[in-house]
Amino acid sequence: MPNNQPASLQPQTKNQPDSQPAQPSIHTKQTKLNRFNVLLLLATVLFLAIAGYHYFQLQTQLNQALESLTVLEQAQSVPTDTLENDFLTKPADDSNQMISSPVTDAVECPALPLVVFEPPLATDEYQPQRVELQRKVVDPLIDYHQHIYGESDLVSVMLSLKTNSEFKEEFPYSLTALSFKGGQTWMSLSQTDEVLDWWTASCMDECDFSVEFRKKYPEVVRLSE
Repeated sequence: MPNNQPASLQPQTKNQPDSQPAQPSIHTKQTKLNRFNVLLLLATVLFLAIAGYHYFQLQTQLNQALESLTVLEQAQSVPTDTLENDFLTKPADDSNQMISSPVTDAVECPALPLVVFEPPLATDEYQPQRVELQRKVVDPLIDYHQHIYGESDLVSVMLSLKTNSEFKEEFPYSLTALSFKGGQTWMSLSQTDEVLDWWTASCMDECDFSVEFRKKYPEVVRLSE
């Protein structure tokens, strides 16, 4: 039968609310947080390991340079008459008798300054870069100190490859030089269009280059003056 009831008396159909997207559970949030903490911990451990390795390498090379300096100072303090084929030594029993003993091991002084290329620059892969660093930076630096001080006052010159991606395109290398008086010089080495720039002298006034230096390093003279 047709339904003759007024519209106001018709049963109302209740509108069903739209389905809401499922909210992430507390367990899911906790899992994501735990993963983030693990990744952060791994990144921190990796960073500390890399930093510790580079610090160990640098400290080892500095210690080697200081040991070489000690050997040189000891060799310079030995009287020349003890470097003959024979020398006199006093026996352990404190007697007055002196015994003639042959010199079996000569003290060999390392050539100073020591030039150290920190890994990975020390590997065969970077052999062309080492040649360029020696020619454009190390040799003119040492020769300039030789001219200024009469003899090189440097104990060691250490070069390393920069790892900071923000600056290594413009400044790919760093140099650390130690002097006999305990001084330390640090500088960044620049390049232009991926070609290493020449070392330049830092002079308060006009640089005092010798005639030999000017002939050997005209690029350094031109860029320094």
